[in-house]
Amino acid sequence: MARPVHYPTGGEYRDLLSRTDRCFDDPALVGGSPEYDPHGMPRAISGNFASIFALTGTDGRRWALKCFTRPVPEQNLRYRRISEALAVRDYPWRVAFEYLPTGLISGEGRYPLLKMKWVDAQGLLAYMDRHWQEPAHIAAIAAQFAQIATDLADAGLAHGDLQHGN
Repeated sequence: MARPVHYPTGGEYRDLLSRTDRCFDDPALVGGSPEYDPHGMPRAISGNFASIFALTGTDGRRWALKCFTRPVPEQNLRYRRISEALAVRDYPWRVAFEYLPTGLISGEGRYPLLKMKWVDAQGLLAYMDRHWQEPAHIAAIAAQFAQIATDLADAGLAHGDLQHGN
């Protein structure tokens, strides 16, 4: 029986990202500055199987870094196929990404990392709270949401967790 692979926790990733000169080999990330929380630690947005961090590279570009907290079968293949399926059309909502199979370095080993351009945006719930009495705005955002689902289906993809938080 295969031994389970240990991935760092969100907290362990926070510790790693406090030393960006040591935890990356991607030149765009080495020496970058993570976004910090009020306690002076890299701010994590944690989900079911990953933590997301915002990092500004030394060249000023902002990145979203998805750090996985547990192994996902055939993850490298999955992200490669997603990238290929989305690359055939220029969807207005698409954010290019790069899957780095050994992108994050710790004393325990190397771990996969998903690097994508950081996008500043208002969340869906906040938008709905702001515009709930404006039917035209609600209809427009519903149509955009439906278009994303249609585009994914046309590309032969399913998001799997398409909801307000994602």
